[in-house]
Parts: sequence; structure tokens; C-alpha cells
Amino acid sequence: MEREGLPMELSGDSSQEFAVELGKVKLKNEVLRQRIAFLEKMTEFDEATHFLSQSYFERRFTQELRRAERYCEFLSLVLLDTSSVLSGQSSKMKVKVLEGLGNLIGDTIRATDILTSLGKGRLVLLLTETPKEGALRLAKRLSEKIARTTLPEELKLLKDGVVNIGIASFPEDGGDREDLLQVASSPLNSELSVMPSID
Repeated sequence: MEREGLPMELSGDSSQEFAVELGKVKLKNEVLRQRIAFLEKMTEFDEATHFLSQSYFERRFTQELRRAERYCEFLSLVLLDTSSVLSGQSSKMKVKVLEGLGNLIGDTIRATDILTSLGKGRLVLLLTETPKEGALRLAKRLSEKIARTTLPEELKLLKDGVVNIGIASFPEDGGDREDLLQVASSPLNSELSVMPSID
């Protein structure tokens, strides 16, 4: 007889059936978890340039912003917009230019700096524990490096074009991704607004 407030004990057969069904549910959950992890991994990279993707940037930015808020740290962005340079170019050429520019940037930044693609010819650097002054110094270093570096063929397009560089920093310029990207997208938001032409 079942006592009030206590669960009814399962018979031997029922207990075994329950264990089998529970095992099936756990297995299905694990397969689903692995599938979700695989799909998330697939979306981490931009299909064309193989940089970390916009969806990865959005997820990582949210994580880093929460950390910056919790520990009262700075978080900055450097946005490089090549859309005017790449206008009218073939998709293949656009990819080559972005890949070349990304490699040049990769040789300049810290291991903790995160380079991602935002699509439409835009690259963004996520700089943890970096105030706006630090983002500005990095933007200047990038500009100077490109100006004095012998460029590979795919970057010669930058010679006659302009790559807009913008910076933004949390908490000075806003408290969410949209605010910071809007500030960084404005070429007038810092003293370094464009990358110099390359001779």
C-alpha cells in the first residue's frame, strides 16, 4: 500500500523498463548536444574569408561585455571598413584583399585580440581589457604598418582607396554592441579616421 506523501516503489520489471527508457532519453540528449555543438562550431567561421564570423563576434562580445561590466574593465573595438575600396571588385578579389589584410593585422595584434568578419567588407577587432587610448594606438600601428610594408599583389587595391578606421570603447561610448558599432562606424569618431594611401 502506498504511503501518503511517498512515491510508489516500482516492481522489478517496471524499474528495469524505466532504466532502459531513461537511458534512451539520455542518449538522445547527448546526440542532440553534440549536434548543437557541431552546428555552433560550423557558424564560428565566415564561409568566404574563413575569419571568425559575425555570429561568433556577437556571442563573444556579449560574453566579454558581461565580464567587463562585472569586473569594471574596459572593452574596445577597432572597425576597418574596406567597402569603398572593394566596390565593383569580384567576389574572388574581395576575399583575397580581406584575407591579405587580415593576415597583416594578425601579425600586429596581441594573442588576446580577436579579429572577426562583419561581412560587407568590414573587419572588427575586439580588444579586451583595453581603453579607448589603447585602441587608438593599435589603429595607428596598423595604419603605419600598412603604409610602410611592401604589400602583396592582392593588397595593391588599397593604394588608391580609403579604408575607414573607427574605434569605440566600453563604457565611454556605450553599453551594448549596437552602440559601440555605431560609434566605431563613424569615421569622425577618432583622430585616425582613414588608412593612408600606400605608395
